[in-house]
Amino acid sequence: DLILTNGHVDDFTHSGLAYRMRPQYFRNLGGGRFRELRAQELGPFFAGEYLGRGLARLDWNRDGREEAVISHIDAPAALPSAGKADSAAAPPPARRRVQPGPPPKAPPPKIKPELLHGEMRDLDRRSAERLKRGQLPIEAQLDLHGLNQLDAQRALEAFLAAAQEAGRRCVLVITGKGGVGRAPAGGEAGVLRRAVPLWLNQAGLREKVLAYAYAQPKHGGQGALYVLVKRQRSGC
Repeated sequence: DLILTNGHVDDFTHSGLAYRMRPQYFRNLGGGRFRELRAQELGPFFAGEYLGRGLARLDWNRDGREEAVISHIDAPAALPSAGKADSAAAPPPARRRVQPGPPPKAPPPKIKPELLHGEMRDLDRRSAERLKRGQLPIEAQLDLHGLNQLDAQRALEAFLAAAQEAGRRCVLVITGKGGVGRAPAGGEAGVLRRAVPLWLNQAGLREKVLAYAYAQPKHGGQGALYVLVKRQRSGC
């Protein structure tokens, strides 16, 4: 059988493309033929829409049979099995003598929700509209044209750290629109346009970013982003 986890790499709902997507399950009929099972046959998990990002096989309950675990950006991991999917639970502990260990660590910091293009959950309406319309003063600019992904990500991290340290709020990140014949030699404009929003949601950058949105045409349109940097807390 085949299990697929789905979800677009970026939010293009403004173009009519789905962002969150249903997972799929295909029953192996033999002879190279498969049939997709309906959500009614599988359970409520397969009727939902998610931002699926990873799928792995494991024997989570040590019964000698493999299950699949699916990870998401916007939902807990799931273990689809026997026509249903439950939130992933830890496997039962092995039967062995437990030795005293170090004291428990402090709980990890709360994971911040994913930022999407133009989503302004932590901004008042006036500031959100000014950001989207390009009416906030641009205090710094980073052009990623001609950089590969590794260099571009490092440049973005250093740029936003310096912007926050300097107290700059609205900055412009130019990715380029990409497309055939557009990316410069050695560059990855189309890839960077998709990758930068993902990087902004990763640990180390997500804590520095309040919101982001596509730039107005005068500043590069969909080949650039307005990024609103969080103010650095005093003493940090």
